[in-house]
Amino acid sequence: MRCRIPDALPSWRCAFLHPQRAGEVAGLLPKDELDMIVNDIRPVMKQQSPQTPDTWENLYAFFLNRVRDNLHMVLCFSPVGNKFSRRAQQFPGLINGCTIDW
Repeated sequence: MRCRIPDALPSWRCAFLHPQRAGEVAGLLPKDELDMIVNDIRPVMKQQSPQTPDTWENLYAFFLNRVRDNLHMVLCFSPVGNKFSRRAQQFPGLINGCTIDW
């Protein structure tokens, strides 16, 4: 999948701004770091969801759900000029899935 990026945005933001992403950025963390995260979140999942088996896939899904629920991002764009409207057209998720504080 190829993503077209506006000139002012760094390339790593493409994965975050792509509208078809489901909250997971593939390849963001190496496997050994994911294993540490999954092992660290095991007691939390056992406490909050004791009926769920603690397989790697369930632990990773639990971790992703917690990240989706708790991660908040602040993006600041100047509404002056045509760059803001161009970005809004290229990345409708920036406008549709957020709160705009004018």
